[in-house]
Amino acid sequence: MHHWDIPTVLEDLGGFTNPEMQEWFVDYARFLFEIYGDDVKEWITFNEPKQTCERGYGTGALAPNIVSPGIKDYICGHNLIIAHGKAYRMYEQEFKNKQNGRVTMVIDSNWFEPASDIPEDVEAAERNLLFTYGWFGHPVNFGDYPEIMKERIASRSQLEGFESSRLPTFTEEEKQIINGTVDYMCVNIYTSSMASASAEPVIKPLNPDRDSDIGTNVFQPDDWEPTVTSWFKVVPWGSRKLVKWISDTYGHPEIMVTENGYHDNGTVIHDMDTRGRYHKLYLSNLQDALYKDGVNLTGYMAWALTDDFEWQYGYNIQLGFYQVNFTDPERPRTPKDSSEYYRHVVTTGCLVPEEECVD
Repeated sequence: MHHWDIPTVLEDLGGFTNPEMQEWFVDYARFLFEIYGDDVKEWITFNEPKQTCERGYGTGALAPNIVSPGIKDYICGHNLIIAHGKAYRMYEQEFKNKQNGRVTMVIDSNWFEPASDIPEDVEAAERNLLFTYGWFGHPVNFGDYPEIMKERIASRSQLEGFESSRLPTFTEEEKQIINGTVDYMCVNIYTSSMASASAEPVIKPLNPDRDSDIGTNVFQPDDWEPTVTSWFKVVPWGSRKLVKWISDTYGHPEIMVTENGYHDNGTVIHDMDTRGRYHKLYLSNLQDALYKDGVNLTGYMAWALTDDFEWQYGYNIQLGFYQVNFTDPERPRTPKDSSEYYRHVVTTGCLVPEEECVD
């Protein structure tokens, strides 16, 4: 239903920093359920709310380019979570019995691997997961933010001179609305990071930011396999650990991987050694999560079928199985080598040649 941006007229009214967004979204959701609900049975309210809020209202890297780290990003997240909860409850009350659909939210996250086995680094990795996936995963499962988020943001807010925590508080009524509002869990996975303990960030009065609220050191080792973007390294084993963490944290729910894909510059057609290999390695690790770790993993969606417009990267970064010529008015598609491999996977269920497959 929503992927990162909204109509300008709503943004001019404050966008996700305006509590009215909760009702605007419910009205929008009701319209979609009425028009498409007889045909659509799987609904995602918000895709990657962390990107919408952290990068849209925090760092300002994405639309609407508002820079207010540690303040408006949390307000955005708060209104978005309640909007999701209200839309879910509305579907329950008005549509579910006759349409029999399911509603969820998609949360993106890196896996955060402890930089060492010392307790401080293990805790730092867990803290990053709770501030990233848990920011949205906890409220829609448990009705509130992770305790570590509430504690750290409240403490730092007080020291920074704020009268109350920069992280908004759910009312008891709101907790009831949002608690248990995903019919299954979703995650978008691309890469991983290392996390280690660090000295407590210096308090600067009225100058907060989310990274300081987390208060850890996050990095990617130089020897991890790179791609064309600095933040995106190939770390297949991280996907297995992330879905296992989601399973353990949220009581063994059904989980779908709703995005997973590989960046290049869009010119590579013979991409089995890069994109094809990436999908094979990540799928192999997710298969281990399913069969060895007991994760209830029921779906996998590769991003993406075709090259597309990738937000701040424009057409310079691509993830598709089919190359699109964006300079040709006809937009012709050319299959990349990885498309044939993925066709093989989804038609046979095998990650290797069919004759090598075993039950």
